[in-house]
Amino acid sequence: MTTVEIEIQNLRNKYQEHIVIKPLINYCEENKISFEFLKETVPAPNGIKSFNKTSTYYMKIGENLLKQKEDQCRWNDLYKLITCAYDYLEIDQPLNLLNASRSFNKPRFNTN
Repeated sequence: MTTVEIEIQNLRNKYQEHIVIKPLINYCEENKISFEFLKETVPAPNGIKSFNKTSTYYMKIGENLLKQKEDQCRWNDLYKLITCAYDYLEIDQPLNLLNASRSFNKPRFNTN
């Protein structure tokens, strides 16, 4: 039997004042919807010593779990997860989040 160590962090409090996470938390609190921002870290399947772990991010909004599309976290995967949360809650995205995609010349990183 193979055992794997999994680390799970709740990032809600760590990022509660972050300019793009705070509006999600505030909206959920105002509407009495639970909100959690989670990070799961596991050993990378073929990781080398300096990159031996991989992280996956989730947002739990009410009874729904949103997961980043790819299991290996890249900046645009996290961006897609955050924009998906705004779309799911049907609230406007902050200007800083919209500008983030423009800085990479990719309109919303094609979140389809």
